[in-house]
Amino acid sequence: MLGIQIDNRNFRRKLINKKYIIALDEKQVGVSKRPAQLYMFSKDIYDKMFQKNYLISI
Repeated sequence: MLGIQIDNRNFRRKLINKKYIIALDEKQVGVSKRPAQLYMFSKDIYDKMFQKNYLISI
């Protein structure tokens, strides 16, 4: 999709460490095992970081 190779082993950790990905107080519903934490993308924080020329790497 992005045209680059992404390392699956570190993808989740790297994505969660971004300031524009915010953890919600909700968990996944309807699963029999351990529910996953839910996250939200903040367009406002992303735009502020992009305007200040912070490097955004995947």
